[in-house]
Amino acid sequence: MFANEHVKCRRGRARCSLFIFFGLLLQCRAHSFYDNPEQGPLPSGPDADDELHRKWDHEFRGFNHRRGLNPYTSPYTILDCGDIPVTPFDNALALRQMSEAFLELGSRTPALSEGDNPKPKLLTLGGDHSVALPALRALNKIYGGPIAVLHFDAHLDTWHPAKYPSAWESAQSDFTHGSMFWIASNEGLILNCSSAHAGLRTRLSGDGWDDIVDDERQGFLRILSDDIDELGWVAAS
Repeated sequence: MFANEHVKCRRGRARCSLFIFFGLLLQCRAHSFYDNPEQGPLPSGPDADDELHRKWDHEFRGFNHRRGLNPYTSPYTILDCGDIPVTPFDNALALRQMSEAFLELGSRTPALSEGDNPKPKLLTLGGDHSVALPALRALNKIYGGPIAVLHFDAHLDTWHPAKYPSAWESAQSDFTHGSMFWIASNEGLILNCSSAHAGLRTRLSGDGWDDIVDDERQGFLRILSDDIDELGWVAAS
């Protein structure tokens, strides 16, 4: 992925680029944590010869004819912030670390802004679905209201935490990679009736439609993978 600059974004930058991307290497509960390069993706960052590639693209072949722009000469800049430090040992602390990082980076004023509400655009790479909760908590504070969610996945992820039973129930055990939208909805973070799942092919729990009823209560429109197969992605959208 292209970036104009690789920086430690949380170390005292008063202003930032319009586009920021960073990594989050968190796998919540039922997934393994990537604690070394042999177990998962390496942290994002420049290759050894990245400077040579950048010079070649910038001076010779930087123009993208599909988009009609050259990102190397565009007034917009993209920052690669590396990975947000997240502990693999304590989900409550990891949730706090991610929330603080989203809020801090998303609240900064871009050097070049657009529209009436100049905020940087954040792109997160890595992590499992649980990282959506700290993102929504931060965005709710940044924009001052609930957020519309477009969720591409096979599963609902709006399940009540009781659908993931734990031998030792606690507030922290409620936070999983399948319940984060349920938590976000009950905190008023998701814009009701303006959010959607796309590509669903999941089975439901129990013997009835309780999961669908709860999903509708949370305000999601459901687009099944069968709908996309039968109608095409243009009609399904």
